[in-house]
Amino acid sequence: MKNKFIFFHIIIISCLFSCKENQYKNAETIILSDFKETRVLNGDRIEFNDLLMKPVSITYRDSLLYMKNRSTENYFHVFDPYTLRKIGEFGAFGNGPKDFIEPVIVQSNDHWLWILNQMKRSLSRYMIDFEEGKIEIIENNKITFDDHVDQLAVLDSNTIIASMMKPEAKRFYFFDGQGELKETGGEYPESGIEFTDFEKIEGFMSQIAVNYKYKRIFVSHKQTDLIEIYDFDGKLLHRKHGPDHFFPVVKQTNDGEIVKVRSNPGKSRDGYFFPKYAGEEVFVLYSGIVYEPGNAMYQIDQIYVFDWEGSPLKIYKLDQTIFNFDVDVKNRVIYGLSAEPEFHVIAFKY
Repeated sequence: MKNKFIFFHIIIISCLFSCKENQYKNAETIILSDFKETRVLNGDRIEFNDLLMKPVSITYRDSLLYMKNRSTENYFHVFDPYTLRKIGEFGAFGNGPKDFIEPVIVQSNDHWLWILNQMKRSLSRYMIDFEEGKIEIIENNKITFDDHVDQLAVLDSNTIIASMMKPEAKRFYFFDGQGELKETGGEYPESGIEFTDFEKIEGFMSQIAVNYKYKRIFVSHKQTDLIEIYDFDGKLLHRKHGPDHFFPVVKQTNDGEIVKVRSNPGKSRDGYFFPKYAGEEVFVLYSGIVYEPGNAMYQIDQIYVFDWEGSPLKIYKLDQTIFNFDVDVKNRVIYGLSAEPEFHVIAFKY
């Protein structure tokens, strides 16, 4: 009897230790039933009067849709979703002083068009001038970074938040309007799972959306179903894990001086993608699919909705899958990009 007691005591202790390891520190667990509403959204395909090419991302700004392309003369093709006209193109590919290599339109709260030129490690703000069939962008200010930037947003005229691709770095760097480093902040999530510095960078690759009214930064992760809420000072306010409660599964390998970090087929899973400001809410694509080589599923049919404190609100089930999207908050329209069977834009009223 005594031996049985010791045996069960060991099991209980082991379970408690295991459970403690398999959770994020300072995190609240969320489950599907925490989303109190699920709605099906039926989308309408938009037929533009010009060829769409093969866009990889979509941005809604000032009643226009900016489509970023690859393998085209200009990165950005601009369309009017109301008249269905193509307005023009801009952002020439190249290594010249006015050219771009992997540009990204970043979130801001002013009248400027901010573009992160990723491979050139620079951020510029532009005035944009529309003429019939032509778009001209005029650079007003340019910031150059010492290292590659993964994610970036303009918080105000004198504060830029960025995550840097540096293994020794904090989660976020805060720069002033001239690109001078003000401070760093934020820590990588702790779970009891050991990661190398490079595995942390890959495993906790994240994307951000900003609410300027509430001064909140929403952080979602690509390889774990984790979201975090920070304030504009870089202080962690909330950490929510779920609904499937999985962790990054990545492995570092070294080939001489070359460091590689890979996902683990059959074990790694896709998490949240492309959080978007939606007024009082934030929308984010959720996958949860297990990664298999040659069978990558980037088309997703559900958008999870949170408030700016990270509380789950509702789930939008889409009748057509998309891989990228943006939100027209005023008219309550989600514009989604789909590649099935060919590239096109879908409008979902919500």
